[in-house]
Amino acid sequence: MKIVRFICLVIFFTSCSEGEEKILHLSKQKYQPFIINLVQTYSDKETNMSFPIWFADSIISKKNIKKIVHHIYPASNDTEQSAIPKESRSYSFNDEGEVERVEIDQFYEYVTVGSLVFDYSAKKDQYGYSPVSFVPRKKKKGDNFSEHYSIYERVEYSEKFLVYKNEESGDYLFYMLNRKNWGALSVDSILRPTPADQIFFGTPKAIEKSYQVENTVKEFNGSTYQYDKSKKYLLEVESNHFPFRKKRTIEYDANGRCEGFVDSTFSDTKYLTRRYSRFVYDNGLPIKLVHESKSNNNENGFIQVEEFEYEFIEE
Repeated sequence: MKIVRFICLVIFFTSCSEGEEKILHLSKQKYQPFIINLVQTYSDKETNMSFPIWFADSIISKKNIKKIVHHIYPASNDTEQSAIPKESRSYSFNDEGEVERVEIDQFYEYVTVGSLVFDYSAKKDQYGYSPVSFVPRKKKKGDNFSEHYSIYERVEYSEKFLVYKNEESGDYLFYMLNRKNWGALSVDSILRPTPADQIFFGTPKAIEKSYQVENTVKEFNGSTYQYDKSKKYLLEVESNHFPFRKKRTIEYDANGRCEGFVDSTFSDTKYLTRRYSRFVYDNGLPIKLVHESKSNNNENGFIQVEEFEYEFIEE
């Protein structure tokens, strides 16, 4: 019995030591500010045009960036990149690095099939919200291009919550600001959400959890967000959209620069697919993002490329 106790003690001590070292390592990790907001981009929140917080204002302003054009190319099963993107998004900025205008174009076989313009005449508020006007410049008959993008109006701000209403559907975004109100009964008594509404814990700039709910306590389409100790840099996002569970891990190099992210998809505990996304840099700015998707029975996978072009303010 003494030997058994001794062995258990050693194992317990070793496990704790490794855990402490890991936590200590994570807390000491230095992260570099990144121009792309990975909480807002590469997710369904990216198409919410009322929160123009896709990029870091401070970096845009510091580097005198006037415009970023983001090209998204079709996926393929080889390394040959299509000459024509399937979509291009142009972001124009003011001197303070805030988005002034977004132009989105979609292409099919060298022809523009959809074109949208979003204009921002007012500064963002402290939560990243800004009124926006929408102009459909060109639309192919029968196409629902604009339906992929949403605009919200600000309804109410209080010490406990923020409320925004979708101008098209009438559904709501609820942001619960105080941790003490993050329980299911508090959310229901304060907000009375319907299953179509989305609930967020935290602020639009720092989300910790999002979900929808029915019957007061039954959550669905939920996501949780894990940050570093400073709460500034995203480390992991885990989402449950029945019947799939997805996990995104943000990867940083030894100097704290974002290398990219890995998206893994599971059905229950069974691994299905994995997507590796890697940034390519030039002069400290990402100029390309390469996605490579693989399943557990496909070694070759699919490749998709995105490119970023920068236009600078002339000094």
